[in-house]
Amino acid sequence: MRRRLGTKAMSAFLAAAMTVSMFPVQALANDEEPVAQVDADGWVLQRQSTDTNVELQEGWIVPDEDGNGVTIDYGKIVNDTGNEGWVVFDSDEPKYKDSSLEYDITFSESTQGDWIAVAPATRVTDGKNYEGFAITNGTGLERTGRKDGSESYAGIDNLLGLKFEYDKTYHIRMETIGSNITVYVTRDGKEEKLTSFDSPIGLEESTYGFRIWRGGKKITLDNIERTEIVTSDLDRDVEQIEADRWGTEDISVPIRFGNGDSVVSVYNGDHELILDQDYAISDNMLVLKKEYLAAQGGNFRLQVNFEKGSTAALWVMKIDLSEQEEYIWTPDQGIDMWTQMEGNGTFELQEDGMRVTGRNVLVNELAPMAVNGEIEVTFEFLDDDWERDQKNHGIGTLFRADQTAGTWQSLAVDGYVSSTPIWKFINSDGITADFALDGDVLMSRDGVKDFKIKQRFENDSITLWMDDQVVHSQGINKAESVPGNMGIILNGDLGDILVKKVVFRQLNPLQEETGERQTTSISNDDLTVNLDQDFPRVADYELNGKTMNGSEIRYNYVTINSVNMPATAEITEQTSDSVTYHVIPDSEQSGVTFDVVFRVLEEQTVEMLITDIHEPEGELVNSIGLPKQPLISANSAQAGAKLDASWVSKPVNGWGIRDLHETIADKDISTTAPFAVAIPIITTDELSASMFNNVYLDGDEFVYGAFNLPDGEMSAGFWNNEFMYRGLDGEKVLP
Repeated sequence: MRRRLGTKAMSAFLAAAMTVSMFPVQALANDEEPVAQVDADGWVLQRQSTDTNVELQEGWIVPDEDGNGVTIDYGKIVNDTGNEGWVVFDSDEPKYKDSSLEYDITFSESTQGDWIAVAPATRVTDGKNYEGFAITNGTGLERTGRKDGSESYAGIDNLLGLKFEYDKTYHIRMETIGSNITVYVTRDGKEEKLTSFDSPIGLEESTYGFRIWRGGKKITLDNIERTEIVTSDLDRDVEQIEADRWGTEDISVPIRFGNGDSVVSVYNGDHELILDQDYAISDNMLVLKKEYLAAQGGNFRLQVNFEKGSTAALWVMKIDLSEQEEYIWTPDQGIDMWTQMEGNGTFELQEDGMRVTGRNVLVNELAPMAVNGEIEVTFEFLDDDWERDQKNHGIGTLFRADQTAGTWQSLAVDGYVSSTPIWKFINSDGITADFALDGDVLMSRDGVKDFKIKQRFENDSITLWMDDQVVHSQGINKAESVPGNMGIILNGDLGDILVKKVVFRQLNPLQEETGERQTTSISNDDLTVNLDQDFPRVADYELNGKTMNGSEIRYNYVTINSVNMPATAEITEQTSDSVTYHVIPDSEQSGVTFDVVFRVLEEQTVEMLITDIHEPEGELVNSIGLPKQPLISANSAQAGAKLDASWVSKPVNGWGIRDLHETIADKDISTTAPFAVAIPIITTDELSASMFNNVYLDGDEFVYGAFNLPDGEMSAGFWNNEFMYRGLDGEKVLP
């Protein structure tokens, strides 16, 4: 029996609606003549939401003679009791938390048409506590369960579009690890993933069974096989080593062992590493020897195999912070580099692009391997049927894809509310997280203008652009920082697009300036602003002997059309109350230049302007900014340091204004996932400050984030989001 072990489990809470036939609790129908209780080899029957066993009657639950199957006559149970809604489980089975459960299952003798209305449960304690997935009607699937009698259910993906039918036998396998349940179906001798989801029920050691409802039917099981999964794992999936340290020292990664487990082997591809020569296991640590590391030319993937059957992967990556790999795909290169990881759709080369139709999870094998990166997709919608678009084409970007493990992450459209796309984080385990209910309507522009969507994935942070304008930026705690390939995704069956260009870019962290800080000052109306001499950046503000911080960490970068690039600057003009910088981005990345002016106005106000934007021929500026350079901030060592903001929440069930309040000394603000807001405020016991701008991004005008300081303290502050300089029509929005 095949297993796919070592799956990381994460939490997701979904909401949907389902119609359930509920009936009043009734006593068993009284027979004229009592019938002796039937022995069913440990199988137990309880009403849903109760924990009381019901005496079994002849023909209700009939185990096979070989002990490896059972037939449940739900129609007879309903007829004899007058009640619907039952939970059936095998009380004699060992109790496992994590398990692999498989069997052949046949549904027969329906009294409710095509309705199956059966929920295989991989964990059952009693009728009040169970969790699994429900087969409803047609291709409908739901996650379902109860905890202490309280029911939870929601729709989940049917990745195969499979319709379960009566009088057919299906072989299904359910793998339950932590909160994640993945279901496989074998068709034509091939095991395929039917669905994967996160269950919010969270039961511990349990047996298995079913919840059954809605009309008469028989459920027949055969070839039941159930084994415990003991999960061991590594503490992290990636070890990044700077090029100048490669092979100079051993590296150690903590191991989380399951009960009684141990490491049996470590492989690099087909090559098995030698214990105590290439690696060692010591004090629950995997120690990779520096000599083995030095013998490897670059990135490699280790697979650690554990005695109890689980596996763990460790990517060891050599990083050169001075280089950033990029690959641009265009149709003239063909499509041999594109590989379908999942989906029943098609992709083919046409004269002016790659046509992608139906569900496709596509990896480009020439794209750089990346933990953090950017993907820009230029495409045209070929389907202009708005009703079909509403059902979900699922356009999005694919990242951190591991073809060996069959895992991937994505940001994709997952339906619409009216004309507004619902963007969600989605991964290969079926786990989703809301990202934004925002962005332009995704339908054909009839050849007038192509769409361009871009996604940046950095640690647990995701940012989305459409047509070079920011849509939203936020952290996704379900986004795992693991290396992988990049690609595109159509996660709906009705997608039909023509892909014309895709840019894949490896993303290195911004490099901090470390030299001695040299500042210059401007002032007016008792307010002094100290700015860096080498870049347009505020160091701090002084007012009546009190101080408000600007940027404590220095990054000499600019953002042009959503791409961060190094830049230099020089002061070209200065007066007592103003200073002008001329900014020159890296010439290999852009020919654009511009000025930044700081001016101290009356009433303790500072104005910052981006002016005199020079665009070389063929390079128009759609958006421009100065990334991760707070204009106001405070740190955890300052008394009363607080960060407050208002932001536009954009959930599926309606927009609204939300406030957030952070005490910086608590050090709870993310250093990896900047968040976009509308109103920013920084306060200390000495001063308070806020900002206004003309970024025009519908509630995402400012970004806040935190930075670790060398002394162990944390700085947190706000900076401007990217300014929209031109709109979709190419006309300037700002003067």
